[in-house]
Amino acid sequence: MKKSFLTPPPTSLPFIEFETQVEASLHALPTDLPATAAELLVALDIDGTLLTEHGVTEVVRSRMRKLSEAGAQIMIATGRGYNAVLPFLEELRIPTGWVVASNGALLLRVLPEGVEVVDAELFAAAPVIDLVLERHPDALIAIEGENSGTLVFKPFPEGELIGEWHTAEIDILRNALVSKIIVRKPHVERDEFDAQMSLLDLSEYQIAVGWTAWMDVIKKGISKAWRLEEMRKKLRICAHSTIAVGDGTNDIEMLKWAHFGVAMGDARDEVKQAAQAITGPVEYDGAGAVLEALIRHYKL
Repeated sequence: MKKSFLTPPPTSLPFIEFETQVEASLHALPTDLPATAAELLVALDIDGTLLTEHGVTEVVRSRMRKLSEAGAQIMIATGRGYNAVLPFLEELRIPTGWVVASNGALLLRVLPEGVEVVDAELFAAAPVIDLVLERHPDALIAIEGENSGTLVFKPFPEGELIGEWHTAEIDILRNALVSKIIVRKPHVERDEFDAQMSLLDLSEYQIAVGWTAWMDVIKKGISKAWRLEEMRKKLRICAHSTIAVGDGTNDIEMLKWAHFGVAMGDARDEVKQAAQAITGPVEYDGAGAVLEALIRHYKL
């Protein structure tokens, strides 16, 4: 499988020294963090947070590894589906752990022998597809299941769909049970697309618009935050031991859920408003600076 590191547009922010970011994160850390790093749950988004166009930097990878070796639960929380998250896990070299995928619709477990789907929240695709195509017949539609390849009615722009995908008749898409539906309009600006989608009655679903004219639709009530809270309880981790770093509108609930939520420097204003702190953009290892601050806090 060819790896794809499709990422948000490059930052326009001036360069920020890594040490400056670390000091800012250290200063912002809550005073009531748990006594040891082994008590932490650290949730990390992928695109725009950990992943540059060239992959994950050693700055980020090494600090994730160090916290993990100290016993912290490092949990990936992404909008990517099963197939799209696999190249990232290979890049990150994660031997074991938990992954929240498809904005919470999928719970994956990484094992030495491979990646398994532990839980999938599925829904009928037809009502969403019919509603979108009735108003926007030019929209591109893709569906994802549990761990199968992506199905599309018409091809997406080259490189946008990561992993295996196939074209299929629209009725095959309509009749499927899915974990996520993707709606894409390549020739529309992001904010215009957001306005168009907001006019559709999708109140029975959870939606998230990305950094382009791209919308993910999942089952109502499902989110990264919902799945992370489920895992927090399962792993018996205290609420004040939770940390999250993200940059997208699909991270807003996660940042509010965390005891210490950190937005990336390039995040939209509504994302930054949901966070307790702001770090540098992904190109300047902003997430790595947050992890380094935790390493220094716990003197690892």
